Amino acid sequence: MDRFLWGGTGVLTAILFAAREPVRRAFFLLDGADLLIHEAGHPIFGLLGNQWLTAAGGTILQLLMPLAFWRDFRRRDQPRSALVCLAWVGQNFLHIGRYAADARAQDLPLVGGGVHDWTYLLETVGLLTHDIGVGMTFDLIGCALIAYSVASLIRPGPAEITPRTTASS
Repeated sequence: MDRFLWGGTGVLTAILFAAREPVRRAFFLLDGADLLIHEAGHPIFGLLGNQWLTAAGGTILQLLMPLAFWRDFRRRDQPRSALVCLAWVGQNFLHIGRYAADARAQDLPLVGGGVHDWTYLLETVGLLTHDIGVGMTFDLIGCALIAYSVASLIRPGPAEITPRTTASS
């Protein structure tokens, strides 16, 4: 069973990573909610009075929100719902990856104009010249989370692997 899960996760991660642009677009129904959550994160984390956390706050809340749902479903012993939320976290990593990889080019339109979050974040930690690599790392994490969620949802359960035997009289 574990070989199926981890092997399936590895293969699916590679497939999703190779096709990450169409995968990003496949989650279009969540985009509006994710953007709203992202934008809300800036003023929420801005309350802490730290410019770096204010800039990172959008990304942080964008990941924390689906993680909170994931945790709640796990706590309530609803593993399938938790896995869907984990895929949502992965989807967010894919969008964060595209945003981070755009830090130098700044081709993506910004909702409020102003400074590109990831330009500022990567520049302050000395990684701006590595924006594409950082973005690809986020993409890989996102693909792996989605792949793990899908593999976990479709993997055969114990009843499907072990044939049931009936005692004969």
